[in-house]
Amino acid sequence: MIDYEVAYRREMGAFVAQVIGFPEASAFAPTLGEARANLHAALRQAAESLLRRGAMLPIPGPAGGAADAYLVERVRVVPAGGDRVRITAGPT
Repeated sequence: MIDYEVAYRREMGAFVAQVIGFPEASAFAPTLGEARANLHAALRQAAESLLRRGAMLPIPGPAGGAADAYLVERVRVVPAGGDRVRITAGPT
């Protein structure tokens, strides 16, 4: 399992979510809850795509890279067999 930091920002009336250090995983939506759900789906898709190609998942960088974020939280990528993963709320 790998824990990543997610930064949520408010931009032009919407929430933009970005996994820090994993540029392929980002999402946006009008509400925080929708942005979170979209981000989990985008992260799962990006992680599984890398694994199918035989690539390694990015190693998370140091925490604290989102000083301007509305909210920062952690998500966890958990192996689910083969090239499949689950995305869960990370440790607090």
